[in-house]
Amino acid sequence: MKGIPNASEYKIIERDIELTRETDNARYHVQHISTKEAVNMVRNAKQEGLMVSAEACPHHFILSDDAVLKYGTNAKMNPPLRSKNDVNEVIEGLKDGSIDVICTDHAPHTKEEKEQPLEIAPNGIVGLETSVGLAYTYLVEKGIITIEDMINKMSVNPRKLLGLPEIKINEGEMANLTILDINQSWKVDKNKFHSKSSNTPFDGWELKCKPVGIINNAQYMINV
Repeated sequence: MKGIPNASEYKIIERDIELTRETDNARYHVQHISTKEAVNMVRNAKQEGLMVSAEACPHHFILSDDAVLKYGTNAKMNPPLRSKNDVNEVIEGLKDGSIDVICTDHAPHTKEEKEQPLEIAPNGIVGLETSVGLAYTYLVEKGIITIEDMINKMSVNPRKLLGLPEIKINEGEMANLTILDINQSWKVDKNKFHSKSSNTPFDGWELKCKPVGIINNAQYMINV
């Protein structure tokens, strides 16, 4: 298997931050940050006062590269899973605010696609249906961030970065809500996914905090 070294990520980020530094009123956002070097670069850029932001996916703050030996193609994504040192630095970046956003990196693929040999199977996993439970269980429950931090990183901060209006819970406002039962423990069951795909390394994992309903566009969906 050909490797995708850390340098392939952080060298580009190093260049882009330099361009941000030299360009008036520039904004720069790093998607799917995965390396310790990149997290430190974003942290330093923020401390310098540059308008730099970053996001991380649950698999990059939970799984390390040895997960490929257990989960095979369901642990193949881009950027790839990194070392435990990289995972720890991503966690630290989420804790200290260097990483602004938790994203899903939702990338559904068919069973047939993911059953191909590792070198030709497509990158990516289903992320939408597990992101809340993973973030709560592995960040909030462990005392790394608060539930308020999690909501900011998954809802408030992304809207700010995209220039979208703030979601408000007021009479007369259009409801746009995800309802969470933070006390509910649940087991990931890929056969119950609403997505048409089930490519996940987290099947069977025990999580806490379950999304139980969504209100959006005057429609209410209950999740069971």
